[in-house]
Amino acid sequence: MKVLLTGADGFIGKAVAKALSNKGIKYVAIDRSFFDTDNTPGEMQDDISLLMHDVDVVIHLGAMSNTLSTNVNEVMMFNYLISKMIFDCASTNHAKVVFASSASVYGSDDEVPNNLYAWSKLVAEDYGVNKGGLLFISLRYFNCYGNGEEHKGKMASIAYQAYQQYYKNSKRFRLFKGSPRRDFIYIDDVVQATIHALLNVLPPGCYDVGTGTSHTFEQVLEHLKIPFDYYENEDIVPEGYQWYTCADKSFRLPGWLPKYSLEQGLMQYKDYLENA
Repeated sequence: MKVLLTGADGFIGKAVAKALSNKGIKYVAIDRSFFDTDNTPGEMQDDISLLMHDVDVVIHLGAMSNTLSTNVNEVMMFNYLISKMIFDCASTNHAKVVFASSASVYGSDDEVPNNLYAWSKLVAEDYGVNKGGLLFISLRYFNCYGNGEEHKGKMASIAYQAYQQYYKNSKRFRLFKGSPRRDFIYIDDVVQATIHALLNVLPPGCYDVGTGTSHTFEQVLEHLKIPFDYYENEDIVPEGYQWYTCADKSFRLPGWLPKYSLEQGLMQYKDYLENA
């Protein structure tokens, strides 16, 4: 089996690459630098076709991951158009696709996506699901945190941001009022779900990758023993902000279960951060 891994320089991508290596699975890794956006779509398609000519499975994690970006051209280029090209090649070559979707596609109250990033993920996922001849597994990752997210800046988890601000800079952390809730899932569980989708024969479709339990940001900080207060100005909440996420346990990958509770994941993560 030959695997193509996109997004190999990202938070989840690096962790998946390590897991593939540990299992002795051969893979080709690419990151954003592979794609020359000055090329025409046809030239980009040719580059992707050449890369994928003998690939059996694509783990497509590569994306513009800034969930608050308003750059339509950039987001749709990386999250939809390039994904579409990859899915077309995979269909032609009878390759399986494991696609990194997002809990953001649910929007608020299970209605429609709240922002550009979420829409880009949803339309790419929809294309993959409906592409003829394609074995397509979409993994809707919920709010992943853990070792290796240091480079993500404002897109890093609340756990990482709060730890850095309090333990490294001695500053209290501020939260939005209203107690947003998230289904926080530890990186090791996300990696195992992705490898499970790679190695097992599963019905094509979309699956939630989360714990199935939602927690407030306050609970995260309490587990980490980090004091907090609240922003007074409610106007600073970003447009399109998602107030609630929780994976549906009935939509999990068959044969996969998360191993880490929030407390277990945060304690392991804290040990990592203390020794980083």
